[in-house]
Order: sequence, then structure tokens, then C-alpha cells
Amino acid sequence: MQNIQPLHGTFVRLGMSEQSASYLVSPANVLPRLASDHGATVIEINLEPTPLSNTVDFFLRGPSGEVLPGLVAKDPPP
Repeated sequence: MQNIQPLHGTFVRLGMSEQSASYLVSPANVLPRLASDHGATVIEINLEPTPLSNTVDFFLRGPSGEVLPGLVAKDPPP
């Protein structure tokens, strides 16, 4: 197996409607867990909670086009 180094970063999962069932499709459904297992902070942005929402570090409810710009506009920590 390949040696995977800790990410120590952030993984942002932009939500899809439950109708698309992206949370059931691999790799979309395994990437948040993989990122978390390797040290990343996982943020989900979605209109509604999904079955993956309780596994992320932060769930931000709202349209990604409105929520994401607010995240990127913040000053990064030193």
C-alpha cells in the first residue's frame, strides 16, 4: 500500500442535493473520511444535511455559492 502522508489541511465537500445521491457514490463518499483520517479538517457545505454530515468537522448550511466566498475571504491563521 502507498505511504500516505498527513494532510494537515482542509477538505471542503461541496454538497449536492440528496436526489443526486453523491454521498452514495465512490469516491465522493469516501474522500471526506480519507481526508479526515489523514489529518485534514473536513467541512461540508450543503443546503440540507446528508448521511455524511455527522462525520465532518463542520457542516455549513446554505448554497455553496454564498457560503464558500465567506470562507475564502477570511484571513488564514498565522
